[in-house]
Amino acid sequence: MKRVKKKSYPKSNFLIVILILIISTTIFFINYEKDCKEDMTCFNSALENCKTAKVTTTEDNNLFRYNIEGKQNELCIIHITLVTVDQNAGSEIINSFEGKGMKCELLENTNIMETSSILDSCSGPLKEAIYESIIEKMYGLIIENLSETISSLAE
Repeated sequence: MKRVKKKSYPKSNFLIVILILIISTTIFFINYEKDCKEDMTCFNSALENCKTAKVTTTEDNNLFRYNIEGKQNELCIIHITLVTVDQNAGSEIINSFEGKGMKCELLENTNIMETSSILDSCSGPLKEAIYESIIEKMYGLIIENLSETISSLAE
């Protein structure tokens, strides 16, 4: 009867496999994006340390998606997308805002729910649409006040 000789592998191969597993696991957890679903508390917790996360939330019947991308030059990079606009808003507003997004570079611990305070730190089509809307409203108010002033002067 012949003895079956066991095949032995060098210890260096075993160490290489372990090292590859450790590196792969580390890379996975560094790039892991936490899905907070609709939980803003979860998202804000991730935002405190600028950990990658995403959340979908409804504000005034508008559906927003927030994604924390991570740190860049000591700033936290967040993408904000207005996924769907309230269907009662009118087609002009829906066309202007729906599907648009913006990239924001914020300091940690910034409250992203206060849009007016973060808008200066953002850029992209959504910010442009917001500013266009503000300008249109201001123009309308100026014209209205101007016509009232002209009417009162004419009297």
